[in-house]
Amino acid sequence: MEKKLHILRAIPSLFTVAAFIFGFNSILLAINGQIKEAITFILIAALLDLFDGRVARILGVSSKFGAELDSLSDLVCFGIATAIIVLSYTGSANKLLYLSAMFFAICSMLRLARFNLDITPPAYAKSFFMGVPTPAGFVLGVLPISIDFAWDFQVSSMQYGIYLLVIGFLMISNIPTPSTKSFHIKKTHFPLIIGAITLLLICILLYSWVMMSLFGIIYLLSILICILVAKRNKRIFMKTNKENNALEN
Repeated sequence: MEKKLHILRAIPSLFTVAAFIFGFNSILLAINGQIKEAITFILIAALLDLFDGRVARILGVSSKFGAELDSLSDLVCFGIATAIIVLSYTGSANKLLYLSAMFFAICSMLRLARFNLDITPPAYAKSFFMGVPTPAGFVLGVLPISIDFAWDFQVSSMQYGIYLLVIGFLMISNIPTPSTKSFHIKKTHFPLIIGAITLLLICILLYSWVMMSLFGIIYLLSILICILVAKRNKRIFMKTNKENNALEN
């Protein structure tokens, strides 16, 4: 029984190691100028990253070791790999872009370190992430590349550098961002959800770069919505607390 338990404990870590392997090879592809393949490998790593924590919780084998391993893999896959992909794509020696890419990777590291501390968000923002998670940071980081591949629209190295600085700041900020923590699916809605996911996967296969561009743009817009909702929640929370204090006094 104990041996079986040890085997189960290894399964989530295998997902994490597999994600790291794809992230590592993505870096090699990017260095060789194979940008589309490099981004594809990171998307596969993101899918594996999505499952490792969930598998651990389903099997009841979550551990601090697994969490630390996951963060180290995420740094390579979504921080370092993204920075190298951007630099390889631009093929530019622009100093601002170089510093921005390095800043992005550092922000990914800081974001993951903060996440490991498990800092509790304010009561009015518990349904949000605080700052952009590193996988979403990757999607936003390569958004100009996705737009170029989808619609043949390029930005300059200077513009990309400034954009990457903004995304780096969003990762380490306390700005509320979308989260699925409070998202629950009713059993009666499962067929509809499965149908929607199937349609989405078909669209991704047929129009990969267009879909990835849309995901990035929609995510950016959703951050603005989260900020407005969080501000409204904060006002309600403060008002409720004030009324409760008045009643107690």
